Amino acid sequence: MSLSDLASLGSLVSGLAVTVTLVLLLLQMRQANRYQQASMQLGRAARSQSSSLRATNPEIVRVTVKAMNCDESMTEEETRLYLNSVAADFQSLEDSFLQNRAGLLERASMETDERLLRVFFTSPAIRAMWQLLSISFSEEFRAYVDNIMGQVTPLPASELSPVYKMVLREQLAQVKHPALDPTDLHAAQASFQEAMKPGPR
Repeated sequence: MSLSDLASLGSLVSGLAVTVTLVLLLLQMRQANRYQQASMQLGRAARSQSSSLRATNPEIVRVTVKAMNCDESMTEEETRLYLNSVAADFQSLEDSFLQNRAGLLERASMETDERLLRVFFTSPAIRAMWQLLSISFSEEFRAYVDNIMGQVTPLPASELSPVYKMVLREQLAQVKHPALDPTDLHAAQASFQEAMKPGPR
């Protein structure tokens, strides 16, 4: 084998090595991007859970119900408590907005947040709080939220419990099995297994 043949073989091997290295780097970058997106999604889920748990605080629930009913007798302390609670929700939404803009959050997650905003803005109380809070957020996020709020019509205050009871009655009407006997384990298991079978679609 001549020196020129060896040189050609060396160039071929070198070229293959570069190609393999580039492919491996590309795969590593894709894997790192997926890991980063998963990490962002996990952070978003943690924020949502924290917000939901915060909202179970009895004092926050009491003040939120009062605010959502547009009760103008709210005290200064109640107003500030409600403002801080709503501010925490908007801060979480802004974080998702920024992550999505940077390509770190799935579009489906952003669509969920947009639906949540639309539900928020049916409430005159939240619309009023956003007007007070908006100055503390970035111009881009403000424009995004203002645009969504402009598309939503505020609704009069309504209670959740009557709607829940109505939907609950509809679900109870679909119950086909008698009440479970807590002393009959096998019958209870069989009933659960039957209920969980896929039905016709």
